[in-house]
Amino acid sequence: MSFGSWAWVIVVCASMPLAAQQGTPVPVQSQAAPARDHPTLSHRPEPASGSVPEGKIKIDVVVTDVSGQPVAGLEQKDFTLLDNKKPRPIISFRAVDGMEGAGKSDPPVEVVLLIDVTNTSLRVVGNERYQIENFLRRNGGRLAQPTSLMIFDDRGLKGLPKPTKDGNRLADELNKAESTMHSMLLTEQTESDRTTLSLNTLQRITEAENKTGRTILIWIGDGWPMLENSHYLFTDQEHGAQFDRVVTMAGELLEARVTLYGIYPIDPGTTDEPHMQSYRSFLKGVPSVHQVRPGDLALPVLAIHSGGRSLDTPGDLGDKIAGCIAEAKSYYTLSFDPATAKHVDEYHELKVEIDKPQFKARTTAGYYVEPAFQFQLPALGGK
Repeated sequence: MSFGSWAWVIVVCASMPLAAQQGTPVPVQSQAAPARDHPTLSHRPEPASGSVPEGKIKIDVVVTDVSGQPVAGLEQKDFTLLDNKKPRPIISFRAVDGMEGAGKSDPPVEVVLLIDVTNTSLRVVGNERYQIENFLRRNGGRLAQPTSLMIFDDRGLKGLPKPTKDGNRLADELNKAESTMHSMLLTEQTESDRTTLSLNTLQRITEAENKTGRTILIWIGDGWPMLENSHYLFTDQEHGAQFDRVVTMAGELLEARVTLYGIYPIDPGTTDEPHMQSYRSFLKGVPSVHQVRPGDLALPVLAIHSGGRSLDTPGDLGDKIAGCIAEAKSYYTLSFDPATAKHVDEYHELKVEIDKPQFKARTTAGYYVEPAFQFQLPALGGK
């Protein structure tokens, strides 16, 4: 199957003028999120009779040692789950070998390699393709995990949707791709449009991966614009749409068990420092619409919040990809019941601590929970 034989249609919101062309701050259209019609975290089905009880929220936890290697062999007693800095009971615990899986509930971890052409210069894309092909052909083309390869450009998303461990096949398909050229030059696109297109693409991948098992999505490229400068003005309504997008993305990544990794490739022709370092001021989490900023939707922020990483330092691209995939070998799945919410879209920060100081745990940064729905019958006789 060739890259051109499979594609998703991406719906792009109306464009805005580039602020650089206007010379003055302009209002912008927010990155509108699709309607939230997916099940809320508080409405997951109960486990079947006779099965091991599980909490309503399931999180995947990677534990690493001082060298950054995943740690296996830990037990539930080694873990403490903190919800808004308070201990929360762990209802179920499972140590998983991501290469073998653990039956129907946890098949082998799948990997999606995505080459972002939409937001990356053509010179960098060319170097990426060369390094990705070399990675895919390592070890005689034998991949550690079932892997899909996708190319995201201005016309949408295309690639091989069926995972395979045949790296040579994926490398051949990458070579056969007709083009990874931009259908429009970056300078002819609005930054708002590219951000919307990218977020919609990420959301559609997440929706497609909403199945049993865990997925590692490695997004390779500069990432979409953060829209964090004085050229952009947002109304209260647009901030509301941004907050809704943050809540939606957090919930869908968690529900689909997608761990996102962002690899920012350093342009080999420059010695500039990575320009995405400014994302670090948006890692705290967004508890309300009054605190949301466009930077809360940046690729590195979403990656770290999903339990993944943002790799924005120089180095071999193949080694970085291999390092991300290596974290699938050993991990732990915990489940718990969410706290009772007092208001709509109540944010809860999550942290997992390990009873061994030499180890570090990484998991989703938090979740949003809704108040329980209570139906009250009207009083008889109008009273």
